[in-house]
Amino acid sequence: MEDSAKLFEAEGGTAVSFPVIDFIPADDFADFDEFFLARENIDYIVFTSVNSVRYFTERLSLLKELPDYERINIIAIGRKTASVCEEAGIRVGYTSPKQNARHLADYFRMLDVKGKTVLYPTSDLANDYLQNALSLMGAYVKKFVVYRTMKPSEEVINKYLVNLREGKPDWVVFSSPSSFQNFISITKEHGINDVLGDNIISIGETTSAEIVKQGFRPLITAEDNSMEGIVKSLVNYYKEKESIE
Repeated sequence: MEDSAKLFEAEGGTAVSFPVIDFIPADDFADFDEFFLARENIDYIVFTSVNSVRYFTERLSLLKELPDYERINIIAIGRKTASVCEEAGIRVGYTSPKQNARHLADYFRMLDVKGKTVLYPTSDLANDYLQNALSLMGAYVKKFVVYRTMKPSEEVINKYLVNLREGKPDWVVFSSPSSFQNFISITKEHGINDVLGDNIISIGETTSAEIVKQGFRPLITAEDNSMEGIVKSLVNYYKEKESIE
């Protein structure tokens, strides 16, 4: 969050934290462990988030197993995910500029993945779109839940609620569908109902779709699915607004 705050502050804004998501390891790694201990062949690994890299590598460390990444095609969604891969010694072959499964499926359609094994470590909230698309292409998809997404503890929530009660923010940024779902749930539970309006910024199309589904409308959807992209979109919004006025 500190890095994201600095991006807004560099443009003259003030970022206020309000955590709505926490992450923990998956409850059950039995299938994951069995797969790696059997040293099955892997042609591709798809990392869709920083957390997928983190919990994937943490589990392998416990197993004392290290795949031969040089022989595996590594796919990452977003520059930040790719950066975390590189920090972990995992060389990324392709970085998807858009953080959604449809774009990644389109990329795989340009490849010949029939008969290939695609490893897909992900969260408990991930949908089946990519898995189904790859299966239709003839790939063998090994989807493993390596982490769970949940609300923060009440202690953490109460610590930050004061930030919302001090007044309606100019903008509220959502970086995933689950962040929006949890925000709505938390504010409703605590009787805070006037935070959202024409001040919603979404990191990308998938998140925007969830926002619309819940009866709201994002005023800004970042073209570049990253915090840098959000800041750039917000700066451009004000520039366009000034030019019209």
